Amino acid sequence: MAILPVSGQAVSVAAGPVAPTDTYKDGLRYVGSAVRATLSGVPAAYVQGLPVDAEGSLCLVDSTGALPPGVSWQNGFPIAGALCVTGGSPSAWVNGIPMDSVGAVCI
Repeated sequence: MAILPVSGQAVSVAAGPVAPTDTYKDGLRYVGSAVRATLSGVPAAYVQGLPVDAEGSLCLVDSTGALPPGVSWQNGFPIAGALCVTGGSPSAWVNGIPMDSVGAVCI
């Protein structure tokens, strides 16, 4: 099971270019207490079953309203080439991770 930081009702992610001050925790790149993430990354590897790009940023795809076709579930997370996420409100918590009504991870 992947370990992601949750603050309030969302997984904490930080966008932007990687920096030399970024740290690593549980194999994922962090900036402060948030996971470094990108909506434009191309998965180069998997860490904890989650897709990361060549720089180590978590790859995300906006899945607000519906999960994309071809989504698969890995370690309880919806993956469609990237982690399916939404800015919406959680309707359920799965293993401590907030998810909306279609199953996207709330960020």
